[in-house]
Amino acid sequence: MELPISRDFVALSCDLPISLGLEILRSSGAHFLVLFRQKDSQEYYYLFYREEVEFQAQRYPPDAPLERVLDLHEWRADTVTEVAGFPRELPERLIVLDHGTVAGVFAPPLARAGRDDLETGAEASTSAGGEMEALPVLIPLQARADLPGSARVGETISLEVIISSLEQEASAGALTFSAAQGATLQITVQARRGLEVTGDASQSFVLSAPPVHWEHTFTLRATREGTAEARVLIFGAGVLMGYLSLRTEVQAVSESPETASLSSTRTSLPTVQVSAPDLQIVILEENDGNQRGFTLLVNAADPTLGINFATFGPIYFQSDPGRYFETFYREIDSLYRLPDRQTAQTLLKACGTTLFTSLFPADVQQLLWSIRERIQSVLIQSTEPWIPWELCALRGVEHGQVQEGPFFSQAYAVTRWIPGISLKSMLNLSRIGVVIPLNSGLPFAEEEWQFLQLLAGNGRRVERLPARFLPLVQAFTAGEYTAWHFSGHGVMRAGDPLRAEMILEEPPAFTPMLLSGALANVGKTSPLVFLNACQIGQSGMALTETGGWAQQFIRAGAAAFIGAYWSVQDSGAKAFAQALYRHLLNGETLGQSALAARQEILPGHPLTALAYTVFGHPNAVCAG
Repeated sequence: MELPISRDFVALSCDLPISLGLEILRSSGAHFLVLFRQKDSQEYYYLFYREEVEFQAQRYPPDAPLERVLDLHEWRADTVTEVAGFPRELPERLIVLDHGTVAGVFAPPLARAGRDDLETGAEASTSAGGEMEALPVLIPLQARADLPGSARVGETISLEVIISSLEQEASAGALTFSAAQGATLQITVQARRGLEVTGDASQSFVLSAPPVHWEHTFTLRATREGTAEARVLIFGAGVLMGYLSLRTEVQAVSESPETASLSSTRTSLPTVQVSAPDLQIVILEENDGNQRGFTLLVNAADPTLGINFATFGPIYFQSDPGRYFETFYREIDSLYRLPDRQTAQTLLKACGTTLFTSLFPADVQQLLWSIRERIQSVLIQSTEPWIPWELCALRGVEHGQVQEGPFFSQAYAVTRWIPGISLKSMLNLSRIGVVIPLNSGLPFAEEEWQFLQLLAGNGRRVERLPARFLPLVQAFTAGEYTAWHFSGHGVMRAGDPLRAEMILEEPPAFTPMLLSGALANVGKTSPLVFLNACQIGQSGMALTETGGWAQQFIRAGAAAFIGAYWSVQDSGAKAFAQALYRHLLNGETLGQSALAARQEILPGHPLTALAYTVFGHPNAVCAG
């Protein structure tokens, strides 16, 4: 659900120079700056008005880092909260995270504050010969909400909200606050843990002179058994006044466990507008105390296969998956150094088979083996961030003999996605933005650019942008390109995927953390994003949730994302890109194009061919 939090900000690292930070603020038009700082393995966030930054910048040279100019210390860090966990008592400034990425900010307006006030904190006074601006009339209010104490799975229930004048004493359980007369109040319902909003989730009204009385009934549906929760958030002038939490006990109905499991899981999956893939595998992350794992849901489009969101698991990790796959990717990178290509392929196949037998229970292994020749397209939707599911290699037992099959990505038109985010059925390559650093030292990158230029024509534009920080900030903020292609170097930073780097011609590098606030406009056109660089397709755990280039672009609105899990060879990367675009513009689906590109370069570049992860609908096609 979209919350009305302010996204008028840019998020930057504290080590950038003040001159660059100011230029980004001004070019983006943002009024707030959020800074990230890490010290002794702890993460801190700081929120500043643009006026504060401009004032402090006058005292320092242009190359002074933001950390020094704004005097960042641990004790000065601002309060941070997840979008689903607002505190009851709001601080002066609040930074809101969504999946570990800055999603919005709350801060009071800088009304009547001058530059001197920013330094001294003194209250504004009247100027000579002038009059102080009249203060708004504040109206004391109370908000109440009511939700039935129980419901059954599938039942629709009502949530009644009443906002009225606060006369003398507040009603039991009411939220009390004050708002200015004439202000617009927005009431938003956030359903959690077994409830979903079935109608409009937000309503608003203009606060008139007292007495005030406003009421509205929201409708919700119970989706799964257990203690469910709903929150009523009250906003005034874009600032959260507070919220009410309500709970209800959701009880099961008289249906089989399989049906109940299906109804609760499918509510979180996006609606697909093109033909469904032959096979869907949904991986839902599980947490049991200190143990992490996942549950598998498998569904086949062909009803004769008899696989209707069959549930398997939970399967729990026996070691830290983040560290395991860091080592896993390093070992695959080391295969490039082997003199014998056949040995490298054999070891890579062993990695894929190990993944398959370790991640899938025996009954799922046999199921997938038995239908391997009856499916062509596969969509893997996953909330866990670590596993390269495309690299799983099929394995089965026939007549008492172990049989090996191909990798998923070698056999099928396989793509990935994130549950809960709508899939896009169409791709648009009408305006492609290309970013290739001139000093990358990759000779085939320039050949890649020469090929991309050949795609122009018939209404399609291909434009090369400077591979520098500020021009990219401006282009992302404008949000005018329908596709992005980057060719160069990428680096995955251990411990935090939001700090993964896209290396530009000069520092600083571009990171996924930037894809928030004004820069999230890059997703307005639902672009296809192809980052053709080493390690840039890896994901991991950020501060609270999954993160990485794929997740950040998709959450911003991208229709598709393509990147590499591990290092790729320059010549193989160019060949893969050429084949992918050629098939895609020839009318083949996204999944078919990726499969054909892999198969074309597999004989000469086996490690590179299998390195790519593709996010998007496997049956999405190019419309421009």
